[in-house]
Amino acid sequence: MKLFKLLLIALIFFIAGFFVGQGYNLPVNNESNENIEIGQLSNLTIAISFSDINVMEIQNLVIDSNKSVLDLLSLVVEENNIEFSLRDYGDLGYLVERIGDMKNGDDNKFWQFWINGEYSQIGAADYLVQSNDLIEWKFTDNQY
Repeated sequence: MKLFKLLLIALIFFIAGFFVGQGYNLPVNNESNENIEIGQLSNLTIAISFSDINVMEIQNLVIDSNKSVLDLLSLVVEENNIEFSLRDYGDLGYLVERIGDMKNGDDNKFWQFWINGEYSQIGAADYLVQSNDLIEWKFTDNQY
């Protein structure tokens, strides 16, 4: 009887976790390249990893050219009503402090980003996004 209760509780948590995780799966933008105007970048993907199992990914984004990684992130969080904060350090640039419920320093983790699978060596406001870029924001341990 105890084993049955434990299995039932585990099943309930698994199902609840599945449905909570589905809340971050956003519809894919299936616009064709015919709608892209001159001066726009296409086929962009942004992924925001709140944890190993909670990832929001938006594919096939189209934005104006001369936009930074920070501009793209700001656009995505605004369109999806996700809490977001950053701090301006003047000449040093901006630091993303919070995305959603995840705030820098929680569990000694921080918001960091990768461009096309490589950890960025420059600030999010300094890298201008290119067509076909994959931008990944991860809430993870310090990479240094």
